[in-house]
Amino acid sequence: MKYEGPLRLVRWLAQTLVWALLAWPDALSARERSPRGSTLPTAARSSHELQAATNPQRVLPMLEAAIQARDFDGARALLEQAMKQQAQPYLLFQLGRLAMLRGQRLQALDFWRRFVADPASQPDRQMLEQIRHSFAKDRPSHGEVDLLASDGSWVFVDDLLLGSLPLHAPLMLPPGRHTLRVEQRGHRMSGPVDVLPGRLLQVRFNEESQAMLLTTPARARIVSRLVDSDLAHADPLMRAVVRAVRRTGLVPLRETLDSSDPGTTCEAQVHCLLAQARQQGSEHVLLLQRVDDGGQSASVGSLQITHIDVQAAEEAAQTRIPWPSGSPDDMQSRLLSAVEEVLLRGLNRARGSLQIRSSPVGAIAYRGALALGRTPYSMPAFAGSQRVRIEAADYEAASADLAIAEGQTTVWDVTLRRLPFVQRRPLWRLITGGVLIAGGGLMIGFGASALAIRDVCIQEPPMGVLCREYYGTLAPGIGLLSAGSLATALGVVLIALPRRGSRR
Repeated sequence: MKYEGPLRLVRWLAQTLVWALLAWPDALSARERSPRGSTLPTAARSSHELQAATNPQRVLPMLEAAIQARDFDGARALLEQAMKQQAQPYLLFQLGRLAMLRGQRLQALDFWRRFVADPASQPDRQMLEQIRHSFAKDRPSHGEVDLLASDGSWVFVDDLLLGSLPLHAPLMLPPGRHTLRVEQRGHRMSGPVDVLPGRLLQVRFNEESQAMLLTTPARARIVSRLVDSDLAHADPLMRAVVRAVRRTGLVPLRETLDSSDPGTTCEAQVHCLLAQARQQGSEHVLLLQRVDDGGQSASVGSLQITHIDVQAAEEAAQTRIPWPSGSPDDMQSRLLSAVEEVLLRGLNRARGSLQIRSSPVGAIAYRGALALGRTPYSMPAFAGSQRVRIEAADYEAASADLAIAEGQTTVWDVTLRRLPFVQRRPLWRLITGGVLIAGGGLMIGFGASALAIRDVCIQEPPMGVLCREYYGTLAPGIGLLSAGSLATALGVVLIALPRRGSRR
């Protein structure tokens, strides 16, 4: 124990020396001379040194050395230093890996979820397998916090650096009181927040008033059905989508591995998307998919943007824009405007509420092929006419065209009519009865044949000679007739008499 202090000092000096040796060649190459012999400006040197300091080929070997030495504090300091130089997605994965090694599972899941949600991340197969395995297990109790402040600001929770803005997914924090802090260009804003389990909290920092505004916003799940080759400049375009969602007051949640069945995706069907959104706790779904307009050129087509309201269980708004082309800035601008327009149109759509009460209770309410829920049912609905159908076992289905008025509640009380009672025979009885009747018929036939030849001479003797051997088939014939008759009667009973009754 008395050598612990000196050992820590030696370890720190060794790591500092390794860092200096790795960065020294890049620092030397940056000091190029001008014609007058002066070095490059400070900004040029810092930019080159910045790339060297954040290069994974420089950071990862030192990180592995610190982890092998069980110096987790030093590894954390190394990653924080690299992140402060330039925030890169791979640092989030390594921070999550380090947190998992330290037994901080919730913090690891938070880093990894934001890593996968970052459009610029490029996870390999091994990374995805590790993340999927971790998310497949039960997650610790937590709440979520979404931070809004100037892009590029550093985010600290309880004096621990967790990343930079914008966040591509809300922070996952353990329940309780935490201190949030954002820093940028020497400015610092902080304040306490109370995180509740299973709840989302949005924190907005105002630089001018230095105030912190807390709200409980709705979440929008962004689902992209575009393959990698569909769009050039995919990362900036997805950032534009996220920015548009935030401008409407919603919290964007990109489609990530944060689900009960990680790695699986849902087709562009409303019922499937609704089920996943409800599981994730999202109130809205934003679906992006390519639509072929029938052109012969592969570049011809449209980008369809669909806003689905999860509570109303219906498409709220939809628009199509020409397939993005042109400069990246122009594409981002058009996509941002289109996404914001379709979201606002869906959010501002007139709506009322629908209540369905049925007898018996527990009937399933449908709108088209979409199951809304079981009665008694009460949910928001868009204003207008809706055809709703309810079904229950042993009852006739009922349907009605309901007029939903804006700001009002439409109530539908319905009593389902019971189906008439019908008798049904189980399949096994039909099969068994048929086999018994067929077998009984064969035995009756053999029994009748046996009785027909009873007391008949087995071999016809010569004229004038008495027969000495006769067929003694009386007993077998009576037995076969009796058994066949009994089997036939039992088969008829099995088929004719039903065991239970049911309704159509």
